[in-house]
Amino acid sequence: ATVWKKFINGNQQDRDARLKLLPVVIDGPWIVKKAVGHGPALLGQAIPLQYFFTQPTGKKKGVYEVDVIITASRIAKGILNVVKSHTKRLTLAFGF
Repeated sequence: ATVWKKFINGNQQDRDARLKLLPVVIDGPWIVKKAVGHGPALLGQAIPLQYFFTQPTGKKKGVYEVDVIITASRIAKGILNVVKSHTKRLTLAFGF
């Protein structure tokens, strides 16, 4: 919980330094597995991110959203195009 609090209360640079994409293709074509790779990636160091957070109120939970600006990276756009053209469903895992 402490790590999460530091993350949501941190500034843009702190969040960018912590948010990681952990790509794992469990079931999919080999071309998608090759394009995605298998090592964690610090997204904020390669692609611009925008963070939006709403505080919990009453019975409503807080919402945390991260917009990944894929179009800012030629490499990310290429990977996304390979994935989109060879898959019907995609699940992403994020860690920080």
